[in-house]
Amino acid sequence: MIRSVEYFEDYQEFGKQQVRELEMSGKDMLIAITEGGETSSVLGTVEEAADLGAKVFLLFNNPASVLVENIERSKHAIEDPRVTTLELYCGPMAIAGSTRMQATTAELLIAGAALEMILCRSIRPDISRNLQEKLNITEIDYSLAFSSLLDELLTDRNTKTIAAYINLEKEIYQQKGLVTYFADKLLLDIFTDTTERAPTFMLPPFRKSDDSISPVSWAFVKSPLQPTAAVWEYILGRSPRCLEWDSGLYRQMGVPESLASAPPKLDKNEILKFLIGNEDDDSRLSRTPNIAVSVLGSKETLGPAYNNYLQALQRHASKFTKQLTLIIGNDNAAADFRIACHPAASVLGLMERLAVKLILNTISTGTMVLSGRVTSNWMSCVEISNKKLRDRGIRLIAELCGLNYSEACYRLHEAIEKLKEETPAGSERLSPVQYTINQHKTISRSQD
Repeated sequence: MIRSVEYFEDYQEFGKQQVRELEMSGKDMLIAITEGGETSSVLGTVEEAADLGAKVFLLFNNPASVLVENIERSKHAIEDPRVTTLELYCGPMAIAGSTRMQATTAELLIAGAALEMILCRSIRPDISRNLQEKLNITEIDYSLAFSSLLDELLTDRNTKTIAAYINLEKEIYQQKGLVTYFADKLLLDIFTDTTERAPTFMLPPFRKSDDSISPVSWAFVKSPLQPTAAVWEYILGRSPRCLEWDSGLYRQMGVPESLASAPPKLDKNEILKFLIGNEDDDSRLSRTPNIAVSVLGSKETLGPAYNNYLQALQRHASKFTKQLTLIIGNDNAAADFRIACHPAASVLGLMERLAVKLILNTISTGTMVLSGRVTSNWMSCVEISNKKLRDRGIRLIAELCGLNYSEACYRLHEAIEKLKEETPAGSERLSPVQYTINQHKTISRSQD
């Protein structure tokens, strides 16, 4: 949720260890989600949970037949009779190499609909009709609700508003400025989109409060209402569950000594160093322009709670060079940018969450496209922090440069070493994938 952990998803044993720590048994259910259907750590959770007798579901977005034919670990999970697979293949991505838009939206829709249906059917018999109405305990036609939501979001008014906001963020970043989102109910939604921009578009990840060396992240997320520790409790509904793994456990899991001797810091003390609460954070004002963007759903702009939010927001946002409001929904509250929509109501607010996800994904992807972080419609500015992403980068280079896999692999690793030598400590890093592609184009033009 905060930043990607390099190489973590490469190890099936890591997923198995997480299942063991949760003490899963035959009384439990595991829903494993991997867009590509190949992520090692996720497939590790599948195998371990099945071995412990849990009911296991596996959701993925590639054709099962292709995975079974080409990837042994995927074949093992998909063909396991103890595992119920849900193949959510949705075709080529709008931005090739990315699963952050269509694939993850399909997963949220299907998994979310299933959870809402289970919840409604489970508790409806035990509560009054009045309470059912108050909690939106009703079954809806999810296909129709989602189709209607898409139609609303695609109106001329909304697309023009989204385009205007994309241009705003692009201009801020072109001037080396910073964007800080403030929110309350939508904090988790904004985290998900903002965090994944770092590995997807090779941007600086969120920076800890005790780190004065790493470059500051282009975008960040804060709550103006509560301190960081309380915000974590609020958005998760519980205390954060972090990994308290030491070198001994990493060695026991059979990882390379380079990782075991210097394991990533993933404990609770570390997560609290990301100041997502109402503490002052001078790093968000360290470059200009710096803007504060309040992101709200329409249901948040009513009653005393909204007034409390506005007062808390003003104490923080007034320090920024500019303050803006983005409201997702249809009401009368003042907003600089408004996306008008009426998501179907349900017990967990699934359609409201999907609306927010679709809008934020479109904004962040569109901003990165205009900022030159893609090549044609290929996501060429990708991070290569694990085996899956490195393989994706190699295949992307091979496709765009007309090289075979072996030559593309050589070119990429040559670029990695070159950039290590040329990038000063604390500087924003270039994507070795895009660097390789650009170098190839330069050489090709000179030869022509």
